[in-house]
Formats: sequence, structure tokens, C-alpha cells
Amino acid sequence: MGYDMNDRYRLFQNFARGGGFYLQDNVTLKQESLRTKDRATAERLLAARNKAARQPAINRAIAEELAGTGVTVTALCPGPTATNFAEAASARTSRLFKKTAMSAQKVARGGHRAFRQGRVVAIPGLSNALLAFSVRLAPRVLVRKVTKRLNAGRHV
Repeated sequence: MGYDMNDRYRLFQNFARGGGFYLQDNVTLKQESLRTKDRATAERLLAARNKAARQPAINRAIAEELAGTGVTVTALCPGPTATNFAEAASARTSRLFKKTAMSAQKVARGGHRAFRQGRVVAIPGLSNALLAFSVRLAPRVLVRKVTKRLNAGRHV
């Protein structure tokens, strides 16, 4: 699978850690184990992650095309959510998760409210919305340092 500079994540194999595949976030430089040594599986996970990272932009474009038709599109971008995913991703001990994780019920309510209001992108929770907005304004080096601090305590 080729590497596209527009992709948020890139795939690499770490032979120093037993040959498993990892993702690297091109924005935060954080690395995450995919817990697989199978290249085909790793490439499917990479494609899904990059597709999800583009989702809000895709939703905005679709919403613009559908404007005036009565059909609405809402991308739900929940941030840390108290589900089993956090355990599987070894994220339960990160500062970000400890301080900002919302219940799945609150996330669903926020997403549903945004949908009913016709919003194109829904980011439930004030801290999640502020964090998402601040990334647009802050220098990349600061974003990387803050992300590292928020993910402290997490072992991948």
C-alpha cells in the first residue's frame, strides 16, 4: 500500500518489537500498535483509520451538495468515550481519557441533538470541542507536546 502525504496515519512494521505493525499519526507523531503481524490486516486497519480521519471533511462536502434538499448529514466526532474501546486501545490510563471521557449515553444524546439541529459536525462536550478547535489555531509543535502530555501514562 502506498503512502499518501494527505493521509493522517502511516503504517510501519517494528521489527525491534517482534515484527508487529504500528500506525503513526502524522500530526501528533504518536505511534499505536495494531496488534497484528499480518500485512493485509494492518493495511485494512490503516485504510479505515485514514478514512475516519477524513470523515468530517467528507461530511461537509456532502452536506454542501445536499443543501436545500431536506437531507442532512452529521458527522459525530465524540472524542474520548467511556466504552470497551478505551480498554482495547490501552487508553484508559491516559490523562486525556481520565479527564475528558464522556459516557456513551451523553455522546449519543449530543450527536442526536446535533443531527436534529441540522449540524454537519457534532463534537459533544465542551472540553472535546475546545480541544478540537484549538488544534486549528495552535502551532504543530505545541499540538504534539500537549498530545504527548495528555497521552502520558498510556503504554502501547
